[in-house]
Amino acid sequence: MEGAARVLFTSEGEARAARAAFAQTPIRPHVLPYGAARPSQRERAEGPLAFAARVQMPNRPYLLFMSRFHPKKGLDLLIPAFAQSAARHPGLQLVLAGPDPDGMTPSLRKLAQHSGIRRRVYFPGPLSGASKWGALMGADALCLPSHGENFGIVLAEAMACATPVLTTHAVNIAPRIAEAGAGLIEQDDASGITRLLHRWGALDPPRRAQMSAAAKRLHASDFTVERAAQALAQVLTDIREEAHQWQMA
Repeated sequence: MEGAARVLFTSEGEARAARAAFAQTPIRPHVLPYGAARPSQRERAEGPLAFAARVQMPNRPYLLFMSRFHPKKGLDLLIPAFAQSAARHPGLQLVLAGPDPDGMTPSLRKLAQHSGIRRRVYFPGPLSGASKWGALMGADALCLPSHGENFGIVLAEAMACATPVLTTHAVNIAPRIAEAGAGLIEQDDASGITRLLHRWGALDPPRRAQMSAAAKRLHASDFTVERAAQALAQVLTDIREEAHQWQMA
């Protein structure tokens, strides 16, 4: 760490945490956000049908969770919070998509049943390719109620589809999302996730449309693959020039 020309981090929050962890070690931090791809024309065209084929559910609005199933992701908070908002939004559904390496799905199904929303929660498993992009494009919003993310790449993928994001202050790019108006942010506890869904449900269509446009703009300005590549190239150029100056000294 001491000898590195740069130590790269994916967000300001991650860099701050590293500065604290390495307080006794002089490092040269540099924030280089991830780049998230946009769906191709083929994926845009095939995505809705591919997703519909994977998830047999009524053609109604839905909130989407898309990540690996893990206790830190806050799924145990999302399901009860959705249940509380379900009565006010009877047509809304919840899709929980992602790999489940720890076998959490049975307990989450029981939680949905206990919460009275078993028929409104869907578990399609991991999605990829056209079905993944179809899920992201079709969602009213992506919800990631996580207890901690160094970046949260699925948030950038959702914004690439002009899909607003609902997440927590424990996600390191949350301040940028809030600043851009691309989503809503709350605390990563039961009351926070309940407020998150309540706030989303209270938005009128024009406000949701504004948030969708803001999400697309934020991806274009901060989180494209092209921007990430250019930023990395610039870092490497700076390091090369510094090395040259050192050799000339």
